[in-house]
Amino acid sequence: MKKLSFHIAAYLLLCLSFFVIKTPIFGTEKNLEKKEESEKCVLRFSKSIIIEKPKYVLDPEKFLTAFVSRGPNNQIYSLRETIYIAITLNRTLILPPFFKHDRGDPTSNGSNTAIVDFEQRIDVEKLRQLIPVVLTNEAKEKCQDENPPAIGRNAKSNEFTDKETIDEVLEGFDKEKKLAIRRVLQMNNPEMIKKLFAEGKETRCAATGFPYESVNFMKLVTSKLENAEENLAREIIKFTERPKHIENLISKFIRLYSGNKTNPNFMAIHWRYDEKDWKDEQCRRKPDFIICKDFDIMRDPERLSSAIEKYLLSLKEKFDFIYIAAPPSELDLIEGV
Repeated sequence: MKKLSFHIAAYLLLCLSFFVIKTPIFGTEKNLEKKEESEKCVLRFSKSIIIEKPKYVLDPEKFLTAFVSRGPNNQIYSLRETIYIAITLNRTLILPPFFKHDRGDPTSNGSNTAIVDFEQRIDVEKLRQLIPVVLTNEAKEKCQDENPPAIGRNAKSNEFTDKETIDEVLEGFDKEKKLAIRRVLQMNNPEMIKKLFAEGKETRCAATGFPYESVNFMKLVTSKLENAEENLAREIIKFTERPKHIENLISKFIRLYSGNKTNPNFMAIHWRYDEKDWKDEQCRRKPDFIICKDFDIMRDPERLSSAIEKYLLSLKEKFDFIYIAAPPSELDLIEGV
């Protein structure tokens, strides 16, 4: 194990701009209070790159956005489902606001409405090759109604959308009326989507509330079938990549720790067994889970080191380095490994 170099990832915090959101996405600009802006590594969104015609030309007079939550990956997952629904309903996408992870990102100060620049989350220019996209700050220009109805909400993810979360993210919404749809959608075909969303079909600007796992998206992506729905899901994955500067940073990181090898061989470990996020979430659902009964076993560096070593020996491979992605709270544990 000593010959292996370990690098600790504590969730990359890259020159973010911090905002406090006061109203829904369609609210007035004066209610968005700019709190702090990074002076370093300022990213500029270029409007000079014009995609003449995306692959899917959607209705330019009807729009769909979403309210996303949780960590960065879950928010991208929700965005992909929203894109799938937008294409099916023939609505132009309004890019939803992205938020810091309230429990995984210490700079969020525990808030689930701390805005992250979309350029830290997704390559919008690439997405515009697939569908037309309206930026979040352009929503008010497109939508005169400040409170569009949320025409879809997934009951399966109700724990994501308790009253406190809804109050913070959708302040000003008529919550009882606008978030009335509580079906577990799990939509598998366009006709089912159109049927479930029929009641909002004449609305110019609509929002789907917290769409995580509303569409059985991963089943479509991993299917061996070549039907239209499966192919669309794969296309959405392809066109929702991380921003170029993130990809470049990752490539630079790999070159650095592999000694500039052309084809480096490394292992990536996603270690997320932190007490504040993982334990609170998973053990609330499964209190009898063996880890929940004795969570200290997940905080023992010797035990973790031994498990990694045993796994490496079983693989019989030589790695240039091991990359451990973990929340900042687990820094001492990973250093102990």
